[in-house]
Formats: sequence, structure tokens, C-alpha cells
Amino acid sequence: MSKQTQQQQTPYKQTIGQRACVPTASRILAVDDNPLNLEIIKEIFDSEFELYLVDSGTEALRIARQFPPDVILLDVMMPSPNGYEICGLLKSDPNLRHSQIIMVSANTDIDDRLEGYRTGADDYVTRPFDPDELYAKVCVNLKNKSIYDDVWAQVEDLSGATAEVLELLSNLNQTEPSAHLDRIRIYSRLLAAKLRKHSACKEID
Repeated sequence: MSKQTQQQQTPYKQTIGQRACVPTASRILAVDDNPLNLEIIKEIFDSEFELYLVDSGTEALRIARQFPPDVILLDVMMPSPNGYEICGLLKSDPNLRHSQIIMVSANTDIDDRLEGYRTGADDYVTRPFDPDELYAKVCVNLKNKSIYDDVWAQVEDLSGATAEVLELLSNLNQTEPSAHLDRIRIYSRLLAAKLRKHSACKEID
């Protein structure tokens, strides 16, 4: 890496530790067929996050499935499969669709950006990028991923509660003892209370 690049990175690396916005356990996958670009990404993020660097779309798919990332920095212009194709494949995977994808490209044309969003990208940054801006974008997308994770955890909890109530209801019959009916009423009230607190279910009576 050139001396000029190193000088530009040094003050940045001194400040990011003071404003870290996410846990260091967050996982980032960077995909680029240019070793210099990967080295720049490494300088920015390696000390703060769990970072994986790969130089091809095929390797990106393998690593992502083995170690699901929170954020993916995905170069657009790569040999087949290119960034757009990889983005579509990642977003179609049920286990990876909530990983936040930031496409990175030297292409500044609006059509290129729109193509990235159409394939499922969550954000887009053009090269040469400002390290502070890229760091900020990663932090925003990590927060979005955290929100997704929290919501899905709530949905799974509600699904489990719903399944339990439905199982109890399916076992009802006309001779059911009152204690059993009372227990079902309690479960139903608790489930309704949880649903009301959920942002997607506030209209439930």
C-alpha cells in the first residue's frame, strides 16, 4: 500500500475506536477481486470486527453459508459471477437474506445503483470512498441487521406461544374440566398481550 494511503488511514484508525457503534462480535464479509481494495477494507475494519476477506463470488457464497455475516461489502465488477449475481443468490438464501449487503463500485451511474438495489442490495457506495463514510454505512447496516434479528426472535417466540395455544385448543372437547379451560383462557390472554406489544400486531383486540 502506498505511503499516501497509509497516511490517510492512520488518523481514521485513531478515531474509530472512540466511536464504535456496534459490538465487536459483528461479522463482516468483504468480497473483491482486487487485493489492494481488500487491504484497505482490512485496515478500516480488522481491529473492530470479525472480518472475512475473499476474492471471488464463489468463495463468498461458501464463506457466507459457513459463517453467516451481518454485513457484506460486495464488489460489483468481478469475473462471473459478478456482484449483482452474487447479491441475488445471497438474498435468495433463507439463512442469509437478512445479511445487509453494501455494494461497492467505481460505477457512479444511477442505472448501476438501481441494478444493485433491484438485486437486493441494502446500500451502495462508490469508489474511491471516504473511510469514515464507509464505516458509518457499515454501522447503520449493522444496526438494521440487529433490528431484524430482534424482530425475528420475537416472531419465533410468538409462533411458539401460538402453537402451544392451538395444541391446547385442538384437544378440547365438551367434557373438558373447568381447570383445563381456565388454563387455556390464561394462555390466550398472555398471547394476546404479547401480540399487542408487537409493533406488527397492535391492532389485535
